[in-house]
Amino acid sequence: MVAAACRFREAGGRLLPVPANYHDDLAARYDLTGEELKTYRELGILYDRDAEGEFRHCYTQTVGRIFFELVQRDGGYRGYGAQNAPVRLAAQHAVT
Repeated sequence: MVAAACRFREAGGRLLPVPANYHDDLAARYDLTGEELKTYRELGILYDRDAEGEFRHCYTQTVGRIFFELVQRDGGYRGYGAQNAPVRLAAQHAVT
């Protein structure tokens, strides 16, 4: 996920900025390292975890009505990061 997001940005793509308080909340909920949190914050990566695995995803900025989601699913994570949907929607609304 991190490599793909970095390459996308280096190629001139624009990733959706995520509010800083989202990543502050991640630090309180999960045992992520400081370096992971810093990277996720910089790239706008959202994170979720369940008993089976982990899920990382980020979004491109919307152009017209189109955006793309970059996804990394590790282990047997079965969800779609649904708890992050309100964060994405708020971030998209703030950018437009």
